[in-house]
Amino acid sequence: MLNVRWKRGAAVPGSGQVLIAATEAGVARYRDLPGAALAAMRLRRSWPTLDGAVALSLAVQPLQKRTRSISVWQSEAHLLGFLRSASHLATVRRYRGRVRVRSVTWTAAQFDRLQARAEAERRLNRGSVGPVRQRS
Repeated sequence: MLNVRWKRGAAVPGSGQVLIAATEAGVARYRDLPGAALAAMRLRRSWPTLDGAVALSLAVQPLQKRTRSISVWQSEAHLLGFLRSASHLATVRRYRGRVRVRSVTWTAAQFDRLQARAEAERRLNRGSVGPVRQRS
C-alpha cells in the first residue's frame, strides 16, 4: 500500500471527540485507477479550507485496483457537509458506475494517527464495514 502523508484540516485537533470515516473505492479496470487517485488528490488539496476537517490520509493499492482514505472530522455534520459539497459530488458523478465504494464511520475520544489507521485497516480488511454498496 502506498500512503500519502497525513494532511491537516482547518479544524485544530483538540482533546475532544472526533468522527473518523474510512472509505475504500475499488475500480474494475486498471485504466480508471490513475484518474480516481488523482481525483482524491485534488480533493485533498482543499482539505485545509474545509470546515470541521481535522485530518486526512490517502492510500492507493495499485495491484488491488483500489484507493483508501481516512478522514477525521469534528462532527458528523461536518462530514455530511463535505459529502454534499460541489467538489465531492462532481467527483462522485465522474466515476459513477466505474467505482464500488464502501465506508465506515466511528467516533474516538480524541484523534490519534496510529490508532485511526489501525482501526481503519481492521474494519476495512476484516469486513466489518458491511456489504459493498454502489453509490450514486
